[in-house]
Amino acid sequence: MLRFRDSIAALAVVTCLWTATALHAQTSSKVPDAPLPAALHTAKNVFISFAGADALIYGDPRQIYNHFYAEMKARKRYTLVDSPAAADLILEISFANPISKVEVSPGAGGSWGGSFNAPQLHLGLLDPKTGIVLWGLTQRVASTLLTKNLDKNIEAAVHKLAADLDALNASSPSK
Repeated sequence: MLRFRDSIAALAVVTCLWTATALHAQTSSKVPDAPLPAALHTAKNVFISFAGADALIYGDPRQIYNHFYAEMKARKRYTLVDSPAAADLILEISFANPISKVEVSPGAGGSWGGSFNAPQLHLGLLDPKTGIVLWGLTQRVASTLLTKNLDKNIEAAVHKLAADLDALNASSPSK
C-alpha cells in the first residue's frame, strides 16, 4: 500500500513539473534576432588566411588551407584576393585537436588510461581594417586512426564549414 501511495505522489510531482515547464514554454517569448555585422553580407572580395594547426599529429597542415581555398573558389560566392588590403573580409581557417576526455582505469598491473581528442576546424571572419573577429564558425572533424582517412575527413568538414558560411550569408542582413 505504501508503494502505491509513493507512486501516486511521484506521479503528481512529475505532472506538476511538466505542466509548469509547458506553461513557461508557452509564455516565454523568443528573443529577436540581433543584427549581424554588415560585412558578412556585403563582402565581395575575401582574403583567406591560415591561422595554423595545433597538435596535428599526422598529415600536412597545408591541406586544410588547400581544401578550404578550393571549396571557396568552387562556390564562387566571393572573389578571392591575394592581399588582406584588397579584401572586404578575411576568412581565417585553423585546426585544433583539443583533448575532450581522459579516462583512467585501475588494473591488476596498475592504472592505465587514454585520452580522446575532438579535432575541429574553426573559421574566423575578420574585418580587414581592424583585425576584429566579426563572427566565428566551428566544425568537428571526424576522428580517425588512419592517415589516409584524415584528408577525407578534413575535406568533409571543410565542405560543412562552407555550407555553414553560406547559411550565415543567407540569414537576415544587418538592420
